[in-house]
Amino acid sequence: HRYFEKGAPILSYYFPFWLAEFLERMGLLLVPFLAFAYPILKSIPGFLLKRAKKRIERFYVVLRRLESDVGMDCNLSMLEEQIAALEKLESEVLTIKINKKLVPDYYALRSDIKFVREVLMRFRKTELIRNDLQEHGD
Repeated sequence: HRYFEKGAPILSYYFPFWLAEFLERMGLLLVPFLAFAYPILKSIPGFLLKRAKKRIERFYVVLRRLESDVGMDCNLSMLEEQIAALEKLESEVLTIKINKKLVPDYYALRSDIKFVREVLMRFRKTELIRNDLQEHGD
């Protein structure tokens, strides 16, 4: 019916009639699909980037908690637990896959972990000296 109203499909000059008709009909179906799919496909990289940023932010939350738990009144066993937790955090950070756009954030996180480790080690050294003085001073 359609053939008699509009004539042969334009693609029939390049393809067999059955294929040209099929492609024309699929084109009519694909245009609305692409109108909906394009924005979704366009937003996927941004979504993945935000998800990776949130993963880094979660590591920072744990790092801040580790740092804030250590105060001037902490003991040696608490410091050892914090250092072990920091080592575990660092091993988790080393295993994550990161987007190329987030490489500076990733290395900033690793640098901040190193900084917190140095602070914890300094507290640990101070606590060891304090315990040594108390044992020898008594």
